[in-house]
Amino acid sequence: MLLFGDLLALAVAAVRAKPARSAVMAFGPAVAVAVVLGTFGVLRTSTSDIQAEIDRLGVRLVKVRPDSGSGRLLPPGAVGHLEQVDGVAEVVPIFALDEERSPVALFSARQGAELPLNGFPVGATERLFRALSLDVDSGRALTGADEEHGANVAVLGHRLAEVWRTAGAPDVVTVRTTSFYVVGTLAPSLIDDSVDSTVFVPVAASTHLRSAPGPTAAFVVTDTADVSDDVARAAKVAGGLEAPQVRLRATVASGVLSAKVAIDGQVRSITYAVGGLVALVGALAIANVQSVAVLERRPEIGVRSAMGQAKGVIASQFVLEAVIVGAAGGLAGVLMGAGGAVVWGAVRGKPPVVPLDLVLPMFGASILVAVVASVVPARRAMRVAPVDSLRSI
Repeated sequence: MLLFGDLLALAVAAVRAKPARSAVMAFGPAVAVAVVLGTFGVLRTSTSDIQAEIDRLGVRLVKVRPDSGSGRLLPPGAVGHLEQVDGVAEVVPIFALDEERSPVALFSARQGAELPLNGFPVGATERLFRALSLDVDSGRALTGADEEHGANVAVLGHRLAEVWRTAGAPDVVTVRTTSFYVVGTLAPSLIDDSVDSTVFVPVAASTHLRSAPGPTAAFVVTDTADVSDDVARAAKVAGGLEAPQVRLRATVASGVLSAKVAIDGQVRSITYAVGGLVALVGALAIANVQSVAVLERRPEIGVRSAMGQAKGVIASQFVLEAVIVGAAGGLAGVLMGAGGAVVWGAVRGKPPVVPLDLVLPMFGASILVAVVASVVPARRAMRVAPVDSLRSI
């Protein structure tokens, strides 16, 4: 009776005897593993900044504003009502200068001309920058001193800053009839896309530009994600109590990040489907190649059967050969997938993220596909009659 070590040696010898055939068998599992690991690596590398932003926030942001057609301003007591909700850490009001986008112009003394920006002027405080975790790209953000002294300063969102730089980065932006000195620009916002098209000025400096004194919206900072539903209910109550004609709408501002991650989840599902299809094709290839191998090795199988070797042992060798091929294909796929993630990270200028949590499952799946595919050829090997096979020698 053959020991397992002897059977393993025979399987390795059989795989090495036909390198081209073994490579064909390993190709399917290798591609399947590479597709899945490579795609996940590319996704995680590309979205590492988004995930880092989610982790950095540690809170949920809920934006409360009047629903369309029900007024421009929050009811007078809405901010105070929202602050009473359990789990709310802070309510930061914002003061839009107009419901529509007000004309914002750049003025450069060097050029002697104005360039329209079509931005969205908003009166804000330094608390808003902290609540939205806005990163400054150049210069500085608004400060408490700006608000205290009513300084005519402005901070530009990322999209407006690009136009501003194209115009030669003039010192002044003009909102209606008032000039504000540009003191900073922001990096792209992952929280709220409208931030990129906003000109932020101190609330105190924008009072004479607003058609109404009250806030037009508010960002509610919550301690946990579970509070967002309570905030939404409180917003509806606040609207009904203070101004029945005003309907307030609450949306999770940081949901933009979650939506981007959800899209990645759909891509992952497609990736699994494609990887599964490739694995199925690879399994069929393994089954066909091993079936041909059974026909070619009928004399060998006959001799071993005539010498008293059990049919189960012969079948086990074919399965073991498939395990070796599947392991080789899985290893090749892991290397290709990890390499793809590393290359993508280098191209994008980001640290590569190799999905290490998927390496062992995908490696095991590669072996499993090969084993399943070898079952039919192994059963055919067991059914080979020694007498018939010996006649072909």
